[in-house]
Amino acid sequence: MGFFDLFKTKEHDQFDDKGNILCPKCHSNDVIEIIYGLPSDELVKESRQGKFALGGCCVDESNPNWECSICHTRF
Repeated sequence: MGFFDLFKTKEHDQFDDKGNILCPKCHSNDVIEIIYGLPSDELVKESRQGKFALGGCCVDESNPNWECSICHTRF
């Protein structure tokens, strides 16, 4: 978990013993960040490679920060 991840976590987020965020549905630690805003071609390419998920252009504080790569739950 990087420095900026500390600002993206929420009180209800669960972590494994190494500090990785766990999916609340399937408990996998294969979780990626959701990026919001208009993506460049490079960001679209990276999202297709599974480095992160695209969340769209509309952003508010209730938007999820994470997506599980296994069950695709957003939280």
